[in-house]
Amino acid sequence: MAKAAKKASKKKSAKKSAKRAKSSTKKRATRTSKKKLARKAGSRPAKKVSKKKVYKKKVARKPSRVIARAMVTEAVLEATGIRGSASADSLKPVTQSLIDGAKDFFGATPRFWGRYFKKPGNTSPQQYHASESPVLQANGIRLLAVGRQTTSVGGTEARGTQDGTDNADAVREAFPSLSGDAMVFLDVEQSHPLSRTYYRGWAKALVANGASHGVNFIPCVYGSFSATPTWKALRDEVANGIPCGGVWIARYLVSDGCAAMKDWSDSHVTPAGLPSSVPVLAWQYAQNCHSIDLNQCNPNHEADFLARLIAP
Repeated sequence: MAKAAKKASKKKSAKKSAKRAKSSTKKRATRTSKKKLARKAGSRPAKKVSKKKVYKKKVARKPSRVIARAMVTEAVLEATGIRGSASADSLKPVTQSLIDGAKDFFGATPRFWGRYFKKPGNTSPQQYHASESPVLQANGIRLLAVGRQTTSVGGTEARGTQDGTDNADAVREAFPSLSGDAMVFLDVEQSHPLSRTYYRGWAKALVANGASHGVNFIPCVYGSFSATPTWKALRDEVANGIPCGGVWIARYLVSDGCAAMKDWSDSHVTPAGLPSSVPVLAWQYAQNCHSIDLNQCNPNHEADFLARLIAP
């Protein structure tokens, strides 16, 4: 009996050893197979990466919400292809041949034409004269009045008051029956920044002169996109209650000459520091193209803007 038991025990032990050996061989084969597959695919077994590292990588890839929103807004603007109506301004008096040249270039009649006003009785051909009215009227083009005394706009309140009065008188002389709203843009070039005192005097005088003759003159400003001192002066005066109905921004697609009109983009034409209450109404995107400068109306304000320009 003892011998039989011993024999059975040996058999059992041998079976267990065989089973263990078989299992070990299987595991080794599986490991080898996985390595072979990894080598075949040209990759190595993945390394363990700490949660910290993964989080850092995600943060680095993810833009801020503000930037993301700006990117989406700009992308939508570009995708929609929104454009305002083409318009013009010139140093030369408006003639039918000048308008025809603009029509040929734009493929449409300009919606407004910008011309200069200084004081009554000024005979310079650079200033607007009543003789230009019939041709603008025949073509259904609105007049954008520009008060032009470029080298004085950094001056005193008294000087602004005098120029505002002169500009208003010059506009009324050209349009004796003018009434209602009429925007007048102060010409501010980058070489001569606007001062707070001058704008205060000019805007108040313009409004007062119009009010005494049944005209609602609306002070506005023309200036370069990067003219930071000008926009700061305007912002400070608007904060003090001095009115500004809107701005006309110069930012050129080419330094000089003709350029094709681009889609409207608020971010491209809105200067830093411009008060949120003051809209950008037009964009001058090229200058000296066949004797005219090229402009685009802001499509978001176009109807209201054109209605406040002068109908010759």
